[in-house]
Amino acid sequence: MNAIPVILFAYARPAHLTRVLADLRANGVPLILACSDGAKGEADAAAVREVRSLLRAVDWCEVRLTARETNWGLGRNVLAGVTEAAAQHDAFIVWEDDLTAVPGTYAWLAAALRHYATDERVMSVTAWTHPRVTPGDVGASPYFDARAECWVWGAWARSWRGMTDEAALAKLA
Repeated sequence: MNAIPVILFAYARPAHLTRVLADLRANGVPLILACSDGAKGEADAAAVREVRSLLRAVDWCEVRLTARETNWGLGRNVLAGVTEAAAQHDAFIVWEDDLTAVPGTYAWLAAALRHYATDERVMSVTAWTHPRVTPGDVGASPYFDARAECWVWGAWARSWRGMTDEAALAKLA
């Protein structure tokens, strides 16, 4: 498995994105597939331009920027961005512009994606779980559950197949 990209979803929050890019740099992320949503209106246009400028200024890894001309909204943007990445990469990590992480997060997720790449029982991996649902006996150890998390998660093209069916798309329209 080659370098695992981070699909980074960004909107109009340059201060948030600045922190996230610093975290991704500290984590040694080799490739960012950035999906920058379009402005909802004139009030957000300057912030969207600033976000795109920050993404274009990254010089410590490769960044492939998809700049949406119109506002797709988070759901549609994520669905399209992940689908596009899954068509080109066996595995990927999904990150949003307001999710910070400690050093080692990317390496941990990438290692989990490599380890479980052929285990079809595992559909995704995550570096976060809500404290209310974390089993009390696991401590800091990884564990399996039947939930998918939406904050900093990774998956494979194999497990993403079918996520773009008509029912899923209709819910986002």
